[in-house]
Amino acid sequence: MAKHIDGTASAVAVRPLTRVCKYRFEDTLRLIAAQLPRSFATRVLLFTDADVPRQTIVPHAPTTRLIERAKELGAPAVPPFSHMMFA
Repeated sequence: MAKHIDGTASAVAVRPLTRVCKYRFEDTLRLIAAQLPRSFATRVLLFTDADVPRQTIVPHAPTTRLIERAKELGAPAVPPFSHMMFA
């Protein structure tokens, strides 16, 4: 849930882009958005790893170091965030 300065609220979903595509999560989110009471949220946002530019990730942050090391060891890529609005 994200509250905005103007008093509105958005429901926020965070998923890896690969899962959004694989499981057609956008369709599911549209169904959820259609059933949400406007008193709860006026919009539904989807954030995926595609929404965070690589250069905005702090290279020395502990989490970033862990992710980079996991990639070096052959772990699947950890996606950043992307958004899509459903209203």
